[in-house]
Amino acid sequence: MRNILIVFSVMVVSACSQQQAYQAMQGNQQRQCDKHTNHQDYLTCMDQADVSFEEYQRQRQALLEGDEQ
Repeated sequence: MRNILIVFSVMVVSACSQQQAYQAMQGNQQRQCDKHTNHQDYLTCMDQADVSFEEYQRQRQALLEGDEQ
């Protein structure tokens, strides 16, 4: 969690785009998957971390629209 906050803070300070920030967070999540000792857990983790920025934006927008209703 601390690493995520550090990465996020650096991204904000350096004025990176949302996509660059997402890609940095995605890379961090993939590195966390390496900690899984069970191969199936690793694959599941990597599948969850392998969401394109465009798909992430669609999912995020759908959630935001759901909150407005």
